[in-house]
Formats: sequence, structure tokens, C-alpha cells
Amino acid sequence: NLVFLSLTANKIDDARLAEIADVMADGALSHLTDLYLPSNLIGSEGLAALGRAAERGALPHLKTLSLKSNLIGDDGLVSFARSVSNGRCPSCALYRLHVLHLSFNSITDVGVDALAEAIRGGALPWLHLLVVDRVTPSLKEVCRLRPDLDCSDPLPMPCRDLPEDKREACAQHEIAIYGECKTCG
Repeated sequence: NLVFLSLTANKIDDARLAEIADVMADGALSHLTDLYLPSNLIGSEGLAALGRAAERGALPHLKTLSLKSNLIGDDGLVSFARSVSNGRCPSCALYRLHVLHLSFNSITDVGVDALAEAIRGGALPWLHLLVVDRVTPSLKEVCRLRPDLDCSDPLPMPCRDLPEDKREACAQHEIAIYGECKTCG
């Protein structure tokens, strides 16, 4: 009964995560409480597949999901938000999730606001920590209404400290969000 799984930096892409999600939807890893998938190649399709699997009953005990430093965009988070909107019952989509880490992706206000709306509607009722690149006004309002929910901007890892193949993407990501690379140094 595996409860902790870390697949950090394993070059998992959308297709591979979709395969993993399908196996999970069939009941594999049903006791998993912590799933770490940072620093992979997961994009919007991968996150959407994970959300659909959760909607079908996968990962009923999951408490921590880390997807930081991937390639996820708004389409994936909007789809994921739709899937977890069915999380109002103890056996539904990621009902028990406590921590969701989505920073250092390509998610803009559109994706964050979709997730905020899902949470406002009752999704992810046990969520205590949500880490995204930008806390939008909509998400701030949700966090105000749910004092148990900490909506945090990530502590930036300096781009210069990343592996060489990730530095340029990090700098471009920061430029897109802040207009400059704040951690390039």
C-alpha cells in the first residue's frame, strides 16, 4: 500500500501522465497520500487527464499534490478545476487534498481564477495550502472567505541556481509575469 510517490524530474510528459492517470482511475495507488511530480514535462493535457482520473475516483486519499516547475497552462488548470468541482463528497475528486503546488508553470490569471471559482463553489474543501505564481484578486477573495486556506506566492528559486537546460525557460517565465527576471542575478 504505497502512500508516498515522488517522480521528480523524470521527464514525464502529458502522454505518460495520461497513462498513469488511467491506471490510477482503475484503482491503482488508491492509498496514495502524497504525489510529487515537479520538474517534469507535464503540460495542460497531463493535468486535465489527472483531473479526469480524480473525477472518476482516482487518488481518494491524496493530501499533497505537487506539480511545480512543469509546462502547465490555463487550459489544463481550467479543465482540472472543472473536474475537482465535483469534489463535494468524501469519495469524489480530490476531496481530501490539503496541499496543491502549481508554481513555476505557465498559468495566468485565467487559470488561477477558474480554480478560485471552483474552490468558491465548494471544491477542494480540505485544501489548506495553494501555491501559485500569482495570487489574483479573485483568489484573494476566496482566501479571505476561507481563513483556513493559505494562498501563497512561491518563494522564487533563483534562475541561476537551476540546471542549465531550465535557466532560459525560468528567465522567460519571470519576464512574462513580472516584466523582468527577478531572480536572474
